[in-house]
Amino acid sequence: MPVTAEVTTQYDTTTVPVLNWTGTFSGATAYNPGDAVFYNGSSYVASAATTGTAPPAAPWQLLAQQGATGAQGPQGNVGPTGPQGATGATGAQGATGATGPQGPQGAQGATGATGATGVPGPVTVWRGTFSPATAYNQYDTVAYQGSSYMANAATTGVTPPNAPWVTLALAGATGATGPQGPIGNTGATGPAGPTGATGAQGPTGPQGPIGVTGTTGAQGAQGVAGPPGPQGTAGAAGPVGTTGPAGAAGPAGPTGPAGPQGPAGLGLNIKGTVPAYNQLPSSGNATNDAYVTNDTGILWTWNGNAWVNTGLVRGPAGPAGAQGPAGPTGPQGVPGAVGAAGPQGIQGPTGPQGPTGAQGAPGDPFGTPLLAIGSVVHWRPHANTYDRYGLCKPAVITEVLDAANQRINAVVLGSSGGPVLLYDALSQGTANGQWHFISNCPYPMGPSTSLASTFVLAGVA
Repeated sequence: MPVTAEVTTQYDTTTVPVLNWTGTFSGATAYNPGDAVFYNGSSYVASAATTGTAPPAAPWQLLAQQGATGAQGPQGNVGPTGPQGATGATGAQGATGATGPQGPQGAQGATGATGATGVPGPVTVWRGTFSPATAYNQYDTVAYQGSSYMANAATTGVTPPNAPWVTLALAGATGATGPQGPIGNTGATGPAGPTGATGAQGPTGPQGPIGVTGTTGAQGAQGVAGPPGPQGTAGAAGPVGTTGPAGAAGPAGPTGPAGPQGPAGLGLNIKGTVPAYNQLPSSGNATNDAYVTNDTGILWTWNGNAWVNTGLVRGPAGPAGAQGPAGPTGPQGVPGAVGAAGPQGIQGPTGPQGPTGAQGAPGDPFGTPLLAIGSVVHWRPHANTYDRYGLCKPAVITEVLDAANQRINAVVLGSSGGPVLLYDALSQGTANGQWHFISNCPYPMGPSTSLASTFVLAGVA
């Protein structure tokens, strides 16, 4: 059940290290307790000094887990009905039927899921898609090949993820291709060919079966009587048309900009993970001990009396896989019955390939506002009491008291007077003491450029 009293925990700041972000893990680097690294899509913190030991082996502990691979794309559409069979040739053997039209283009992939709101960090400037010709300043952020990166120092021409770029959010893996669609229906039988004109007397051929009786020809010169020619065979079925290419998957929405750096961190002592909430230890816990539950991805912190929900730490899921290709075109219909000898028709041209689908729209960087337990929102502090800068604070919803009137209980992160403050019955709005969705926040990052420039991320030069 949610805790509804203010937490007034005393923290041991001499034994719990402050997180020091050092970038991508390197086996040649000596790490100290509290150093945090990025490795294989997830982030880890060292609980003791170490060199050469790769996460997640001890003494590394998980901070944020990489998002799961996107779901498999839906099955392709049923292929179109095959074309009507070509008119059978008269007399002579029928010509091969025309190649069936190319299958339709696959449907466009779904737009990538919106990334979760980032934790308080340095004042960053979103510069859009990375360009090697652009000069970037420290804390500039860019999008590159589906992931987002932050410049740890001024740079020009260096491509992420090479230094000084550090990874902010890694793109999820593409889902598996959907199964092939079923074979299309068989085309209709072609009509019988027209009767051709009477041909000239042919040379003597080998003895064959008696042919069908033709129309009476004009009186000609007496020639050598030859046996009737063999009856023509039915034309071969045309080959199956090629499958159209699948439409391109829409790109993942860009990561939302990082918020300003907050006050001193929580100083959590992350102990590891447990399968579920009911398996959190009930005794032997020290204040600020923390565990991640594998079934929900929530970080739970011991406040001395109970486990407090500190929010989600698991990364978002990758985008959905592209839709499977359309099934092949059905086989050509059976040629019509053979008529009397006549001229062969001209084969028609193959139809052009269909156009590629349009790219999907980018995702909302803040996500869709959701009034639910675990959602991160903004709490507007009392400027003269809680925060001399007057900046909004991130808050985690712990209970929805009245959905119709937008009243909630929430844990506010990073306020003065304690690392975590619990507030009851908060009303929605932008006035002091009220909460609002991050995407609806009307306040700037700081009251002035000079003041905002003092917000720096601990451990980042």
